[in-house]
Amino acid sequence: MKYNFKTFQISKSRYFDIEIQEEKYYILNNFRDSNWTPQKVQSLIEGVEQSKNKDSDESFDWQNEDVFFRSNKYGVSS
Repeated sequence: MKYNFKTFQISKSRYFDIEIQEEKYYILNNFRDSNWTPQKVQSLIEGVEQSKNKDSDESFDWQNEDVFFRSNKYGVSS
């Protein structure tokens, strides 16, 4: 997956997020938060990457108050 980290500021909040360069992963552009750091974003990317060959019972799961997603060898679902 090809991506860049992107930062932007709205009012006094600075946002770090993922700028996806491959259309099939575009949904990941929506994962961002004003409290995220580049390290937090990188940890999510690595979790998805490392789960590519895992069965559903060994998936990478992540959630916050708005979003839940699971990643394994079958893909990413939310």
